[in-house]
Amino acid sequence: MSPASRLSHHLCSWLVGSAAAGLVIITAPLVHAQPPLPPAVGGPGQPPPQQQPTSVRGVVGQYLVTPNGNVDGLLLSDNTIVRFPPHLGAQLAKIVKPRDRVTVTGYTWIPKSIQASTITNETTRRSITDTPPAPGTPPPIPPARVEQQQMSARGTIRALTHAPAGEVDGAVLTDGTIVHFPPHVGSQFANLLREGQQLAATGYGVANSYGRGMDANALGPALDRLQPVNPPVPAPGMPPPR
Repeated sequence: MSPASRLSHHLCSWLVGSAAAGLVIITAPLVHAQPPLPPAVGGPGQPPPQQQPTSVRGVVGQYLVTPNGNVDGLLLSDNTIVRFPPHLGAQLAKIVKPRDRVTVTGYTWIPKSIQASTITNETTRRSITDTPPAPGTPPPIPPARVEQQQMSARGTIRALTHAPAGEVDGAVLTDGTIVHFPPHVGSQFANLLREGQQLAATGYGVANSYGRGMDANALGPALDRLQPVNPPVPAPGMPPPR
């Protein structure tokens, strides 16, 4: 018997004996370690995104409205979010109307979102500028609060708004309603808060000639599938909210 034949004979004998003894050999597929996913922009422990000066042009689709009914920005027809201080909202609404073409200069920290410094109506050439107060000057008086009404809304998310650190803090629906919520809620409903998704909300807010804005107390994919908005986690050493 050749050496190769003897080796084959011994191997077969060993396998038969092992099977009789109940020995089972399992070969596991080779698993490659996957690299960790990158952290979300503006997520917990992440520094605020770097602001960059920018300028955009576009057509005004609608006003952005706070839960108190004040104008605090614009949504352009290409879904660019333009933020502006609410204490200047009434002046902005006198200079710029929906369907007007505007030029906006300011700073960006999230794609398709800009904190405006100056907004110019390209037809009338009228502008409004957010001028920082001089040192020692008291801060501007915020708009007066109004009585909010219980509200509900449902529709497709047209655009998302973001807090300065990059967290999602609101959604603009295709019916024009602006749904506001604290930044921590963006993480709670991360799978739901995406452009093109269906969103339903209940809460309190105002509807007026500028639009509809509401603070959400529950969110979900439909009005019969709502989940309450979680309260914020208190800072270390602070008592929980009551």
